Amino acid sequence: MVSRQTALDDPDMEKFLEENPVYKATYDQIDEMVPWFNFPGEGGTRVQKMCRRSLRTRFRPRCRARRTPEDAMKEAAKQANALIQ
Repeated sequence: MVSRQTALDDPDMEKFLEENPVYKATYDQIDEMVPWFNFPGEGGTRVQKMCRRSLRTRFRPRCRARRTPEDAMKEAAKQANALIQ
């Protein structure tokens, strides 16, 4: 994937994408992309997953572990800090 619009607008790139439409899908979906970040350290990806799990648990209507947003964030912060240290 090119990193600049000028590279994408280059005639050679346009020709390449015409000849190889499978690569064009990436550019067709650019408007749907969102920023992604990771936490530092070896546990960064685990922190990301843990945060998602904590949020899902908080908002599941039938979940027994349902808790206030403040409690969910405190617990998530505690677990995240343990993983990134």
